Amino acid sequence: MLQEEFKKAEELAIHFKAYIQTEIELFKLRIAEKISKMLANFLAAIVVIAIILLFILFVSIALALLIGEWLGKMSAGFFIVSALYLLAGIIIWYAREKLIRIPILNSILSQLFDEEKEL
Repeated sequence: MLQEEFKKAEELAIHFKAYIQTEIELFKLRIAEKISKMLANFLAAIVVIAIILLFILFVSIALALLIGEWLGKMSAGFFIVSALYLLAGIIIWYAREKLIRIPILNSILSQLFDEEKEL
């Protein structure tokens, strides 16, 4: 009778050890999945940002040339476009918390803690 109890306890310990190892492996897989999703999103964002920056560059040059043609002085067109970028930069700097930091933080947190969506 006592031997059966020891045998059951030993089996329980073996199953518990296997369960813990399985949970550890599952945790590792979940972390790997989250990191790979974040990395993929980051790389996709880099590509999109690069394309948008090229678009903005060419539109800015075209706008500067157009304004310069209207004013009869090319340098004035580039100066006006530069002033617009300076103004936009100042606005973004003062609103950086609301426009940049919080959305990025929310995006990272939603990617890290998306288990609720999966269930």
